[in-house]
Amino acid sequence: GLRIAAGAPHSTVGNKANTGVAIVFDSNDLGVTYTRSTFRANGGQARTGSLFGTSVSLSGNTVLVGAPGYHTGNKQNSGNVFVFVNNGGAYTQQANIRPANVANNFAGTAVSLFNNTAAFGATGANSGKGAVYVYNRTGTSWSQTSTVANPSNTAGEGFGSSVAQLGPFLVAGAPGANSNNGAAYEFGGTNYPVINQLVPNPAQAAGANFSFSTSVNSGRTLVGAPADGAGGSAYVFKFLVPSVTKITSTSVDPGSASTGVAYTVNVNVDHDLLGSGTPSGSVHVD
Repeated sequence: GLRIAAGAPHSTVGNKANTGVAIVFDSNDLGVTYTRSTFRANGGQARTGSLFGTSVSLSGNTVLVGAPGYHTGNKQNSGNVFVFVNNGGAYTQQANIRPANVANNFAGTAVSLFNNTAAFGATGANSGKGAVYVYNRTGTSWSQTSTVANPSNTAGEGFGSSVAQLGPFLVAGAPGANSNNGAAYEFGGTNYPVINQLVPNPAQAAGANFSFSTSVNSGRTLVGAPADGAGGSAYVFKFLVPSVTKITSTSVDPGSASTGVAYTVNVNVDHDLLGSGTPSGSVHVD
């Protein structure tokens, strides 16, 4: 089947602005028709400013949703991460995971799910230095297994703004590092020590916000730098190999300004699409 998850963190519920919502589209006929599931945290609870859906990630029948503006009690912007599972066609909340209820942690700024391992960024953790937290699932229970600290140990860099994982590897970004030039790091192994700092070549432009977004697959890491040059750039790195390929914008955005509806998107395909060769084309999401 084909499954697409999207977050709309600025959605208003009633008179509660920026509550947010997550939407999942499921297709069993390779995208000809879809069923749509819309859900919020804690059985539909609406909290002003939660920004639920800022980040989403899919693996199998499980969806991970970040809500960095979520608050519990008077702990504003402590953030939270919610786990939803599709059992028989309906999505139900399995858990919410975060290390502590600490104001301005912004837990869930970025999320990544790989099988039974969840990783998420908390850009305000550790007095603003940021952190990435890793949880593992056993049965239906989730427990924290690792905390990944900002390698630079510097506040205000936005470490944890982007997170991606594949097997034993984890990539996390700090787009505000080095006067907003940005920095990205590769971690791996027990407790996720730093393996490598990903350095663009040629170097990104000043203020490029390198590592604003990250993704990993098939032994490659894709790192976005939206303010690199006129149209932004993406850099492709090989795991454990000091090589990089730069991709720059070559066409104008086909649509109008962002509507704020789909803020983050994740796609999961668990079916052979009956094709071969190298995929090509484009995707545009409003």
